[in-house]
Amino acid sequence: MRVWLHVACVAVITALAAPGLARQPQIDSLVTELTATERRAADKSASLREREQAVDKAMELRKRVIAASGTDEARLPGWLMDQAAAELARLARDGSDTAAIFAIPLPAQLDTVRESSDRALQLLSRAGSLLEARYKALAASGAPAEDPRLVQLDQDKSVRVPFFTARARVLVAACSTGKERSQNAQSAFDAIGKLSLASAGPESTRRISLGAALLMRSEPPDEQDVRSAIEEFGWVLTGGSALGGPGGVSGPARAEAWFGLILAGAGLGKLDTVLEQFRGAMMRDPFVTDGRADALLTVLGADAITRGWAEQGFRSRDRSKLDLAVAEQQALLRRTDLGVRVDSLRPLAFQKLYLVAARWGAVMDLPPAMDLAGAIDAARDPKRRDEAIKRLRAVADSPDAGDFAGDALWEAAVLLTQGAPTPADRLAAGQLLTRLAKDFPQNPKAGDAIGAALAYLQSLSREASDPGSSGAYLAALAVATVRLSLDSQHRCLAL
Repeated sequence: MRVWLHVACVAVITALAAPGLARQPQIDSLVTELTATERRAADKSASLREREQAVDKAMELRKRVIAASGTDEARLPGWLMDQAAAELARLARDGSDTAAIFAIPLPAQLDTVRESSDRALQLLSRAGSLLEARYKALAASGAPAEDPRLVQLDQDKSVRVPFFTARARVLVAACSTGKERSQNAQSAFDAIGKLSLASAGPESTRRISLGAALLMRSEPPDEQDVRSAIEEFGWVLTGGSALGGPGGVSGPARAEAWFGLILAGAGLGKLDTVLEQFRGAMMRDPFVTDGRADALLTVLGADAITRGWAEQGFRSRDRSKLDLAVAEQQALLRRTDLGVRVDSLRPLAFQKLYLVAARWGAVMDLPPAMDLAGAIDAARDPKRRDEAIKRLRAVADSPDAGDFAGDALWEAAVLLTQGAPTPADRLAAGQLLTRLAKDFPQNPKAGDAIGAALAYLQSLSREASDPGSSGAYLAALAVATVRLSLDSQHRCLAL
């Protein structure tokens, strides 16, 4: 018993005295699993979903490896940099990073981008500190400058860390405003302004980060900064071929370069000149592959153009530019080649128009579509219900509301019938829905609108609770009859 107790005590004391010895088997096991998972993530024969799942698992494993590693672990800086790179790369899955920098990010995207970028910066700061300490210690020990260990440490601390730090800083700047935005953009510029990478892929990413930083260093952007940004983005689309041929620069990088040129063109008040070239580019790779439009890049492109026109319009107080911003979203909603249902894009279009206008505040009269977007945002607050209904009706009555008038009618009717609507609310809703079906028969909600109008108005007519309900019901019935007749004719023609 005493022998057993002595052995146990020795084992405990040894583990406490040398925690690295206890940690090593755990780390080795995790590293083995991590390496295998990273191979699966890079296996191009696997499906995209399988590779993304492997990436997520690798990030979790790497996080555990980092947590279990001591500061003397030789591989720790590499794991820290890899984890930071993975945090940034994961943002590209749904284009959140591109949307934040060059397009119109949704609030949830901004939150995700900010959180991932902050985590990446923390990892990179820790990696940079470790690399610097190890470099100084090795140099002080008398290692010659050409020592491969010194060369690798210098490469990591002066290239890899700044490279990823710049991208993260640009993303933080894109999620920020005012002084914080400018400071992060300047930090990104300082990190990579003097770097030059040998491979076209990484160099294109560096130049995109650099161009984005130049556009965000001040508001409005300095003209010389804008022109310098144009040179960086232009290199990605043209000069990059010298370092790796047409395949040297990735499709997403070329798309971001175009989006950067759009914002730069807006910064110079010459967006129309850029769009003359961009419209043609939209018909080629990476925006179209094997004859099929890339839905994500197409939406991001439309959002970049919308943002560009809006920025140019707000800066110059030119309402016509805001109309062009709206027109770009309308054109997107009319596309039928994206493999995406229009009714799923429509609410997003409204939200993005609201977001791009809200950034500038009430500085000028807005197009009806932007007013509609603001009204829909107001409708989310029950206390602002009456205000939202009034604003929606104003949009519906605006002579230049276009397709958005039908959406305003629908949204107003929805608000009127929420909760416990009064007979007057139901009557008003029925009349608005009838008008939608009559005046905007191509609206995706037109069929549902006339069905709901008939239900509301027929019920009111039977209740005789409002003297105008019978006439409103007959009017809705007439619209439904015409619609049914047209539908029958279309079916006959199809036969």
